[in-house]
Amino acid sequence: MFKKIFLFYYKNEYSKFPILLSLILIVGLFELVGIGLFVPLLDNSDNIINDFVNSFFSLLDIKRDDLSILTFLFFIFIFKFFVIVVFNNKLTFHMNNFVFNIRNNMVQYISKMRFQKVREFSIGELNNLITKESEKLSEGYGYTLLIILRILLTIVYITLSFMINIYATLLAIVIGFLFILGFKKIVNLSRVYSIEMLSSNEKTNSYINEFLHGIKYLFATNSFFNINRHLELKLYTYSMAKYKLDYYGKLSKEIPEPVGVMIIIIILMINYLYMGNSMMSVLMSSFLLYKTFKNIAGLQYLYQKIMGVSASIIKVKDFNNKLFENIENNGKLKVNNIEKIKFRELVFKFNNHLIINKISCEFKKGQTYAFVGNSGAGKTTILNILCSLYEVNDNSYFINNFDSLKIDKYDFRKKIGYVSQEPLFFDGSIRDNITLYNNYNNSEINDIITKVKLTEVVKEKSLDNRLQSFGKDLSGGQLQRINIARELIKKPEILILDESTSALDANVEKNIMDEILSLKNDMIIIIVAHRLSTLINVDEILYLEGGKIKNKGSMEILYKLDKTFKKMCNNQNIFLGQEID
Repeated sequence: MFKKIFLFYYKNEYSKFPILLSLILIVGLFELVGIGLFVPLLDNSDNIINDFVNSFFSLLDIKRDDLSILTFLFFIFIFKFFVIVVFNNKLTFHMNNFVFNIRNNMVQYISKMRFQKVREFSIGELNNLITKESEKLSEGYGYTLLIILRILLTIVYITLSFMINIYATLLAIVIGFLFILGFKKIVNLSRVYSIEMLSSNEKTNSYINEFLHGIKYLFATNSFFNINRHLELKLYTYSMAKYKLDYYGKLSKEIPEPVGVMIIIIILMINYLYMGNSMMSVLMSSFLLYKTFKNIAGLQYLYQKIMGVSASIIKVKDFNNKLFENIENNGKLKVNNIEKIKFRELVFKFNNHLIINKISCEFKKGQTYAFVGNSGAGKTTILNILCSLYEVNDNSYFINNFDSLKIDKYDFRKKIGYVSQEPLFFDGSIRDNITLYNNYNNSEINDIITKVKLTEVVKEKSLDNRLQSFGKDLSGGQLQRINIARELIKKPEILILDESTSALDANVEKNIMDEILSLKNDMIIIIVAHRLSTLINVDEILYLEGGKIKNKGSMEILYKLDKTFKKMCNNQNIFLGQEID
């Protein structure tokens, strides 16, 4: 598992692992030389370290004494200090830069992912991946490098211990190995509870999002009891998984040190009773073995921590793979001045379920169109296809007589204005939300504000004051008008209104619709509305039923031709002419 995690970071272009690994090697070298030079100060017996120090000083033609050794030690640890400062600076910078790039790439690639695949993820799941789970990647980043540093220091201390007393070192390794085997179960449990915690966290986040989204309903109907019970269960499941993960983490951190001390005491006792080696050399070796066990304890703890975030690393890695695998296909043809769009025998299936069944129709610039029909008739799917959010078969959707599959989708979508029934409000002011940070002059902004009847709102709230998150200090109708203004100011070539005036009162709705319809000579306007009074002046209404166009024509013609449509009109107090025989 650690190898996979290491390669995940090492191969990522933003991690800069080679730089940090080089600094780790330098730290290890300084530690080897620095600790090694302490041995001659404490023990002059024959060993490899003393032989090496004697040869080194002879080569430099320097008299070996304690002062010269201490001088070398002083400079070595100064250099080590600076290397550690640089290492920690680079580690902190590259770790945060790595997470920034991971998050940024997620957002960028989500915008290029096939919309049908994006819909497979809940909002809570996507939010959790981009925020919390990607944040854990920074923890894994640091843990991975620290594990490598600990491994290197462990090798350094064992090497020095071997040079001083090979028998004591071998004995310590055997005893320590048995201890590590016993610790393996704790590490495996940490990995299990990490996956459990990630799973329960995703479910909890999604449920909390749903809870907050429906809080008005819960207040209005006092339906909190059962919902709160389910939420409590999910929170408890997450809490227990986290408790177990934290418990085994603390266990792996605290136990190894006293165990290491006990092992060293055992070695000293065995040496005293049976081996008879120099006590100073055994003490020096024991000191290095103590540092070795302390490093191993740190390794166990770090490994347990990295197992704790391993589920997040795998989750983010798998999600990134899905992003790359599901980048939507895009053509290269850029279309200017859209005059018409056309469906020809359009068929569309979603999860093998037929949604649109051989629809043929045409939409021309200078005309207004509307789709009506019961829920599930295919209205939203058609709007998604019009925006090239859903991929269709070739030769079934045309833009200016060009197959939509050959069109540059990103360029085409810039020409679309889309107002949905759920208003969007981004963090910022009314101006920010109308312009979406594009540069429009005040004259253009004021003209649009007048057209969508926002003048009084702007006077009250101000155009540039920052508003509450999600526009909570605005009414639903005010939010819809801001959304309409956002689309009109960019002068789209195709304007789609999906229940865009449902929160407006009848008079304001009529005035705004009159303003919008007056712009039809410059664009194609396509409307979906359940309030049929907004469609009286639309040029052509397409009545959908079961994914097919049952009838089409002006409101008056449809009223006369289709009894179901007539009934829909009558139910909304709309009465027109007589039915054709």
